Amino acid sequence: MPQSQSASADNLIFSSGTIIEHQDGRQVWELHAQSIETNLSTRKARLFEVSGIFYNENENSGKVVIAAETAILDTDTKNIELNDNVKITGHGATLDAPHARWDGSNRRFSAFGGINMQREDIVITGESIEASPDLEEVVVKGRAKIVKGGN
Repeated sequence: MPQSQSASADNLIFSSGTIIEHQDGRQVWELHAQSIETNLSTRKARLFEVSGIFYNENENSGKVVIAAETAILDTDTKNIELNDNVKITGHGATLDAPHARWDGSNRRFSAFGGINMQREDIVITGESIEASPDLEEVVVKGRAKIVKGGN
């Protein structure tokens, strides 16, 4: 529950809160933020100091944890834009990027602005990446480079 809220004509501001997405009776993701501003007319929420968990369709395959300074959630499409110091971690992989996006329809992450992904002793860099929800399948674009033993 939010600790406090204020309102204007089209906006609600919460000092902290959690937003949870459910689909077909199961939890898809949850986002936590220090501050949430919702715009009732655009149906978008802007979150600050964001952390979250994305649950895989197969409950036994674990989860992916995200963190970012800011995020924008489109409450109609369930797309989430993550911005500023984005970190996505799961299944032994860590993806760092300035910007990332969760596509609510296709259930995929993308990141851009210069990415760095590390799994064990493998480092992948490039301009952008598309990844499955569990970070197991990735496609890197733009100056893609893979280095083994690159800790």
